This record gives sequence, C-alpha cells and structure tokens, in this order.
Amino acid sequence: MAHSNLRRMKVTMPHSSGWNEGRRFYEPTDFFLWFPHSNIKKITKEFTEWVPDKCEELKNGFEKYDPEKTGYINFDQFMEVMYEEMPNEIKLQYPEHAIRTVGRWYAEKVHGPLLP
Repeated sequence: MAHSNLRRMKVTMPHSSGWNEGRRFYEPTDFFLWFPHSNIKKITKEFTEWVPDKCEELKNGFEKYDPEKTGYINFDQFMEVMYEEMPNEIKLQYPEHAIRTVGRWYAEKVHGPLLP
C-alpha cells in the first residue's frame, strides 16, 4: 500500500496566472460553506416571530402524539405538527431542512425553550 506524505502547504487555485503576482492560492474562506437552514440560532430567532402566536396549537399537536405525557414524540410527528401549524408564508421561507435542524437540536436534549 502506498503512503502519501500529507503536509501543510499552499495549493494554487486553478487558472491562476504567472508565478508571482498573478498566482492565487486557496484560502480558508474558499472552503467555508454556509447553510442558513442549518443555523439553529438564525432559525430559532426567526421562529420567535410566529411561534408565540401558535403556542397553544403546537402544544396541542405535540400532546396529541404523546397521550401518556412522556414529554417525547418521534421525529416524524414533530415534523408533522410543525408543518401543520406553520403559517404558509413561513413554510415558503423554511424548507424541510430548517425544521429538521430544529428537531435535531431539541431531540432528546435539553437546550432550553424555543421561545425567549
């Protein structure tokens, strides 16, 4: 099996010209990917705009799937309740990925309430 020697080094970007001034190297920002629908702080901040008005409906929806009052429902049930109660204009802004992010954040962990 061949071993490669990995080491820290500058890597030239494709299509960079010349050896000096025109030569460009990859930088950390070139590898940064930002997925706004995976940003729990952004999502929960924006959800505070509609969740307070839907607290009772959300609570009833969650309790419907937790008749024994265990404090837990499964992920699909969580998704269903959230999409059922989410205002239509919000649904257009937040794909399923955003709701999954919220569900994963609160899944079997205690991070505090969704509301401030």
